[in-house]
Formats: sequence, C-alpha cells, structure tokens
Amino acid sequence: MATNASSVVGVSAAFLPLLDAANRRRGWEGGRVAAHGHARQRRREGFGEGGVEAVDADDERLAQIITVASVSSYMRRATAGLAYNGSKAAAAHLGKMLATMLAEWGVRSNVIVPGLFHSAMTTGVKDEYGPDEIPTGRKGSAQDIAGIILFLVGKGGAYINGSVQISDGGRIGVFPAVY
Repeated sequence: MATNASSVVGVSAAFLPLLDAANRRRGWEGGRVAAHGHARQRRREGFGEGGVEAVDADDERLAQIITVASVSSYMRRATAGLAYNGSKAAAAHLGKMLATMLAEWGVRSNVIVPGLFHSAMTTGVKDEYGPDEIPTGRKGSAQDIAGIILFLVGKGGAYINGSVQISDGGRIGVFPAVY
C-alpha cells in the first residue's frame, strides 16, 4: 500500500508548488480559484511579467498529475495477489479523487491503467496470448503506453481531467472485471 497507494498522495503533494509554477509560467492565474462561476484567467501575450512562456492561443493546457495504476485495479480475479490488486485499485481511485480535489488549484489528474507490459516484473512470463487472455495476443510495448502519455500531455488532452485510460490489449474485456 505504501508503494502503490500512499506514494500517489505524497508525490502529488510534493509537486504541487511546481505544478502551480508551471501554470503561472504558461500565463495562468496561480493559486486557488474557488469562487462559484469564476473561471481561471490567463494572460495571452507572450513573454511578460513572471516569465510567461510564449504559448499558442489555442493551447489551453493546465498542469497535470498522471498516476500509473494497473489493470489489476479492476480485475476481480486476483492474478497478482489481493494486496497488489487492492493497492492498485486505491492508486486509480486516488488519481480520480485528486482531479476533484485539485480542480480549484488548476491541476488536472488522470490515471493510466496498463495491462501486461514488458518489464522487470513480467520477465519470464510468456509473450503470446490467446484471445481469451489478451485479445491482441501480446504484451504491451513502450509505444503502447507512450501514445497515451503523449495524448494526455499534448493539446489533444487539455480537456481531459479525472479520466482513466486503459491500455491492456483488451484483457479487461475477457476477465471478470469492474470499471
């Protein structure tokens, strides 16, 4: 739980000043904006007071936290053990809670939920799978996860907050799971 869940809160809290600074550097009003109906304001004129970066007019990105959980978060079969599945479910939920909690501070929070990927943890685990295990027939690759990260941090992901992006080759669709 300390590694997979508590660390999500601790690391997120530690980076809040840097996330606020990133928003300010991009021209966004910093700090808490809690007034009902009051939108966060942004200066749009290139570099200026406070070192505002030159940002495209259509670039509405705010700083964000991306939590990496696991498809085990949603699996009802304890393929990796009760503690692992439970701690990853906690990580996914904490990532969603942070989206609500940090909204008035201008910080987005999203969750990536990878399935079985090539890693030190999966060394020695087979590489090919039947459609009843992983419909794509393989473990995930670096490109599979990189695409989701690039989407979330790019302009296309600017309106995404509080979401869970699953990259599991379809595994969650063939095992008993909740989502």
